[in-house]
Amino acid sequence: MFSIYDQFFFPSFQGVVVVSDAELKNLKLRKKESDLKILEQRRSEIEAAISELKNEIKLIEPIKEAKVPASSS
Repeated sequence: MFSIYDQFFFPSFQGVVVVSDAELKNLKLRKKESDLKILEQRRSEIEAAISELKNEIKLIEPIKEAKVPASSS
């Protein structure tokens, strides 16, 4: 008799997929191309954020320099 706990102690059979070497290489190539596309997109987003921060820093720097009082001795 089967119980609700059988699926935890006796997992169902996981089948085996057989592919040719050419298919495996093609799958690996598509995966690597997909990963590369994702990383390039992230890089462009990061570069845009860096550029934006540099522009904000340029806008803030003159204010910072103007507010620093000259020290008189």
